[in-house]
Amino acid sequence: RRDTSAEAVNALLREASRGRLSGLLGYTEEPMASVDFNHDPRSGIVDATQTRVAGGRLIKLLCWFDNEWGFANRMLDVTRRLARLPPAPAGSPDR
Repeated sequence: RRDTSAEAVNALLREASRGRLSGLLGYTEEPMASVDFNHDPRSGIVDATQTRVAGGRLIKLLCWFDNEWGFANRMLDVTRRLARLPPAPAGSPDR
């Protein structure tokens, strides 16, 4: 384990939001309010201006999200993934 900083945490989250978590995780350094995230399809948007690190180890994040719209979009993702699965064989307990 090693100590970290708010800048290091934000750099990792910014990179994740642009890479493998693009479309799921957002990142902003702009001053925003909850109304700015209505109908945002992402699961969460990190408010980088509010990231804090205490004692090098305790990280506090503020993440915005639209709990209904973001959740509905994740359920749609799951449904699409399930639709790509092959059907269960005839006579199997999953059928």
